[in-house]
Amino acid sequence: MNKQKLFTAVFALIIVAGLALLLPRLTTSVVDAQGKNPIPTLTPSPIPTATLTPTPNPTATAAAAFFTVEQAEMVSQYPRGVEYVLKISSSAGEIERAQVTFWTNEGTPTRNSLEWDPDRKAFVYFDRMFMPPWFEIHYRFRAADSAGNIYETAEQVAEYADHTRQWMRRENDEIIVLMFGARESLIDELFTSASQAIDRLEDAFGFTLDYRPYVVVMPDQASFQEWQEYPEEYLAGQTYSALGYTIQTLQWGEQDLIYTTVPHELTHIFQGFIAEATDIPNWFIEGNATYFEPVQQYDYEARVRAIATSPDFPTLQADISLEFPGPDGRNRLAYDVGYTFMKYWIETYGIESHRIFWQAQVTMNFRDAMAFATGRSFTDLENEWRAYIGAPGPAPTLIPTPTLLPFPTSPGMPSG
Repeated sequence: MNKQKLFTAVFALIIVAGLALLLPRLTTSVVDAQGKNPIPTLTPSPIPTATLTPTPNPTATAAAAFFTVEQAEMVSQYPRGVEYVLKISSSAGEIERAQVTFWTNEGTPTRNSLEWDPDRKAFVYFDRMFMPPWFEIHYRFRAADSAGNIYETAEQVAEYADHTRQWMRRENDEIIVLMFGARESLIDELFTSASQAIDRLEDAFGFTLDYRPYVVVMPDQASFQEWQEYPEEYLAGQTYSALGYTIQTLQWGEQDLIYTTVPHELTHIFQGFIAEATDIPNWFIEGNATYFEPVQQYDYEARVRAIATSPDFPTLQADISLEFPGPDGRNRLAYDVGYTFMKYWIETYGIESHRIFWQAQVTMNFRDAMAFATGRSFTDLENEWRAYIGAPGPAPTLIPTPTLLPFPTSPGMPSG
């Protein structure tokens, strides 16, 4: 598999997928790497290579001669979770301790002790994950006997698989697509679109991922909610950028899924690959992902041009909310404003400027990285974009919120 080309350093997204209306719509969100807490802002996270170096154990090679391993595996029990099972014995003494260490592409290992199950005569640990199916888990077992011998298995990789239904699967060396409950030709169309999106994004970002992202599709809300601890009525999809994983439903129809939602979410995965993208505003993150949708849901630029003269038209100096509507009463304001900036920027300064920005922000803040990639200050770039989009005059200058100083304490006043 290809490795990262230009970097050695390696996003809850809420995306309203459909026409911009004020009525409640199903949404897509990005959550943290552990999948427990939906996050309201889009904070990209790094995705390191999924490797873990075990602690050196000088006795392991010799001790291995004492141990007999009958079973050492992760057993998927989707949607309940996974079970780690270690059936091991030692000729030198009783097994006194057994542990499992597991991690995902996100890279943070978790270590837990296994409990003895007398019925199965095995050590067992159950993890109730509340996670969707079909992402990879890396794991390794470690056991110690009463004589002090230690045995550690090699790293293993398994998928949190759904064995409750028949899935269709397509994959190549760049991406894995899984789907059930739909026509077989749909997964072929989605796989083609996702593969083409990966190629476009590799060119636009200037690197290749060192793992294969998962695109998982469920047909309806019932199946999508079966793994959630707290199901959300209007949630139609989630992207775990740190895992390189997106799961979506067919709520908005096949064409939207193929040509809008999945390419948009894959862009977030590329954004999340960047290690230090922590101060990039929401309108930029969402506008960037919207720019790489091959088919628009509606004319994004026409919508922005129509509201550009409004006194409530936003400045790019503010982090435009993903939740509140624009001056026209329609939502998706941050997405559409960001899209028009992306279009102006890339068409004016070239795709190479886009690549340079994503490199530069690893060590620079957002505005400095934009200046480095374009040779223009961010104020100049915003004013150029405003002229392009038909907004009157230069951008207004935001007045910073004052910082209140602490009330002074008299030198003679006791404290405590």
